[in-house]
Order: sequence, then structure tokens, then C-alpha cells
Amino acid sequence: MITGGEPTIHAGLPGILKIIKSKEFLTGIATNGSNPEVLRKIIDEGLVNRLCMDIKSSLNKYATACGLNNLADRINDIKKSIEILKNSNIEYEFKLTVVPGIVDKEDIPGIGELVKGAKKITLQQFRPQKTLDKSYQKRVPYCREEIEGMAKELEKYVEEVNLEFIE
Repeated sequence: MITGGEPTIHAGLPGILKIIKSKEFLTGIATNGSNPEVLRKIIDEGLVNRLCMDIKSSLNKYATACGLNNLADRINDIKKSIEILKNSNIEYEFKLTVVPGIVDKEDIPGIGELVKGAKKITLQQFRPQKTLDKSYQKRVPYCREEIEGMAKELEKYVEEVNLEFIE
């Protein structure tokens, strides 16, 4: 699995994937979905076996979740990437890290609508130990029951909801 930063910003990504595939390895990338054209290209050319895309929050909190003041021009790219994955024949998964204040219970229906009809989403419990923004280290992760409640709500929109907890 090629992860980032964001792997789709690198012009050499298709070439690297071709080399890996030529060695008969399975390929995959983890993306934030900001480059739908690259996703479409690597899927259409059969360069990936699996894609994992982060969903940051509901659309009204996406800019905050990404630490940007204005993300309006990128929202359409995020939506396009989601649709590309949902309509592809490759294995894919959406991942949602449930960060208190970024992803709250009231955001879940909006997130559900965003990925509606998807095969799989995984909710990951937030880990405050290693964050770029040190203020996040003071946030208390949601407890298991709160995350399970969010998952129950997402089951209305997605075929499979998985959970990952800090243990």
C-alpha cells in the first residue's frame, strides 16, 4: 500500500505502480481523494488492486478537518473521487477517523449521504498521541459505545461498516 502524504500528487505514481505490478505484487494506495483524474487513470489502466480513501468529515466541516480556510474548489474533487471508487470494479474502502470536534454524531448523516451506496467504510478511533497539531493531543477520543452508535447510523448508507479501536 502506497501512502503519503498524498501519493496522487507525484507524477511518477503510475510508473511506480507499473513496476510493482510487473513484479506480480498486488498494489494499493491510500488517498485523500483530491486528485480524481489520477485515480481514474490508475484504475482504468489496471495499476491498482485496492484503494483506500480518507473521508475527513461532513462537507460543512471538510475545510476545518483539512486545516484549510477555503476548500470549496476541492470539495468537487472529493465528491468525484468518491464516485469513481464507488463505480469501480476494484476493492476499495473509505476510512473515517472520528476526531471529536471534527466528526461529531450530528455529522454522521452528512457523511453517510456523501458515501451513500459504498461497499465499505471503516471508522477509526482517534489517537491523540501523535498529531501534527499539538492541540489535538488534548482531545479525548470517543469511547467504544459512541463510535458504535455512529457506525449504526452509517449502516443506513453503506453495505459494510467496520470499526478500529485503540486497545
